[in-house]
Amino acid sequence: MLNSLARPANGVSRFFANVHAADPTRAIRAVVDLMGSANFSPVSVLEFQRMTGRAQIGIAEFWRTMLFGNWSHFTPGRSAAINIYDITSRDEREHFLLLVLLSWLRLCASEIPEHIAGIQEALAEMQMWGFTVSQTEIGIRRAVAFRLIEVANPNYRNLSDQKNLDAGKIRLTTVGAYYVNNLIPDFSYFDAMSTDTPILDINIEKEIIDEIESTALECKLKRADALRKYLTETWARMQLTIPYFSWGEVMEGANASFERISRIVESRRKSREP
Repeated sequence: MLNSLARPANGVSRFFANVHAADPTRAIRAVVDLMGSANFSPVSVLEFQRMTGRAQIGIAEFWRTMLFGNWSHFTPGRSAAINIYDITSRDEREHFLLLVLLSWLRLCASEIPEHIAGIQEALAEMQMWGFTVSQTEIGIRRAVAFRLIEVANPNYRNLSDQKNLDAGKIRLTTVGAYYVNNLIPDFSYFDAMSTDTPILDINIEKEIIDEIESTALECKLKRADALRKYLTETWARMQLTIPYFSWGEVMEGANASFERISRIVESRRKSREP
C-alpha cells in the first residue's frame, strides 16, 4: 500500500489527494474496503511483484472498489460512486447535464480562483444548453450528495428547501474535478455505468442486456463499448458546441483505457486457441 501511495505515476496518490484528502476517515475506510472487497485480487498484486520486484496496487483496484463495492455490478445506493449519466425523464440530452455543469464550474474556478457560482446563475447557464430548471435542480442535489460540488454557505446546504436553491452558491470540489479529469474518461467507469444507465435506443439497450449477467472481461468490454457508442451518437444528435465542454475530448481520454482492455481480451482469446 505504501509503495502505491509513494508512486504518483500509478494514480493512487492522486486518487487519495483529490477524493479523500479532506477526510482522513474516508481515506482509511477506502483502504479497509479495498482489502475486504470481493473485487480486489491480491493475486494480481503478487503477480506484479513477481514480474517487477515491487508490490503495488493499481488505481483500477481502488476504482473497482469505489464503483462496485462487494457486488459484481454497479448498484445505486450501495456504491460510493454516482452514475453521472442517469436521467430523470426520457430526455436523452439529460445524460450530459452533470458533465456540462461540472465543466462549467471548473471553468469558473479556473478563471477566478475559489469562484463561487450562484445556483440561479447555474440554472440559467444550463438552460442555455437546453436543460430544464427541474433537471438542473435535481442534478445539483445529486452532485452535492456525492460531494462533486459543495454549497458554499452552510446556512443554505439543505437543498430540499426551495429558498436555499434560490439563494445558495456552489463550487466544484476536488472530488468533482477528479471525476471529470480522471474517472469518467476511463473504461472502468463506462463498464460500471453500462448496466445502470437508462438507454433510450432499443437496439443498443439490447446489446447491453444480452451481456448483462456476465462478469467476463470480454462481455464487460462489449457493454462498456455499447454505452460509449450510445452516448457518442446521442451527443452528435444534440448538435451543441459548448466552449468549456467537449464530448470528443472525453472520448479521446477514454480511448487508451479501452484499447488496453481490448489488448487484454485479445491476448486471453489467443491463449485459449489450440
